[in-house]
Amino acid sequence: MTSRRIFLAALALSLASISSAFAADAVPMDIIARFDGVSQGSVSGKPVTLIGVTVLSNGKTARVPLPNMEVKKGEKPMPKKELDDAVRKLAVGQIIRFSVEPNKELGTVLASVDVYDLKPGEDTPKGYVFSQTFDKTVGKTTTTTVVLTKFGVEHTFTVAMRRGENGQEQDPDVVAAITKLTPGTGVWVQTQGKSVITAIEPYTEPKTGKMGKISETEVDGHKVKSAEIDQDGKTITVMVPGREVGKAFVQDPIVAGQLGRVRPGAEVQFRVHEDGDKMWLREIETVKPGPKKPAEKPPAK
Repeated sequence: MTSRRIFLAALALSLASISSAFAADAVPMDIIARFDGVSQGSVSGKPVTLIGVTVLSNGKTARVPLPNMEVKKGEKPMPKKELDDAVRKLAVGQIIRFSVEPNKELGTVLASVDVYDLKPGEDTPKGYVFSQTFDKTVGKTTTTTVVLTKFGVEHTFTVAMRRGENGQEQDPDVVAAITKLTPGTGVWVQTQGKSVITAIEPYTEPKTGKMGKISETEVDGHKVKSAEIDQDGKTITVMVPGREVGKAFVQDPIVAGQLGRVRPGAEVQFRVHEDGDKMWLREIETVKPGPKKPAEKPPAK
């Protein structure tokens, strides 16, 4: 079992289990988590300062002790100053990057901590950070593997296949979009299943508006499902993307399904891919209403 797996398993347990389960020869590693605050406690009978964390890759919570400074006999144990100072600067709810290391007295202790550089969209369901790609060719077929990260954890994807002039090929639109990305860029990704990319682009915040009528728009001799959206007083027309198969236009079933669940008059948030004067939907959904504010009481007379 790798050191990383040992650590993640330990984080799912109690503090005592963390201390005992961490491998003696483990090396520090970066973990991305939400900072849940500071508390005081004890480990192995020694007073310690602890940080509470929620690991973002698996949702597990844990408390991790700060190592103490060396003190003379009879003196009160105190956490290492540089780590204590770093922790005191953190705000509850911040996303942090921290590492741990083995400690003879306390088991597992904090080794480093700082604020994590959260990329745009990384904390959204379809948001990732672009890392790299690499190709593998078998015979006449080349397959591109796309490596994305989320909260420091790598995820691998393949590019969707579609029928081309020479048979099945990787979607050229996805391949072209990937070539424009640079490592460290926050991206929005649409997938088929869990690991096949059907669309990818630099992350931007979704647009908002009010759904109007749903109809059809003629594009290159094909009738394409479309919708009108009132955006800041301006009406725009968005269309369901697709591709030609023979003489027919086959619409994207994912986007068509999303549009089918939206009703006229609903507040929506959506993404589009602009192609000249055309706006092709990437995704669309109804905005869920927030909690109602309690009615204000009239001032006392």
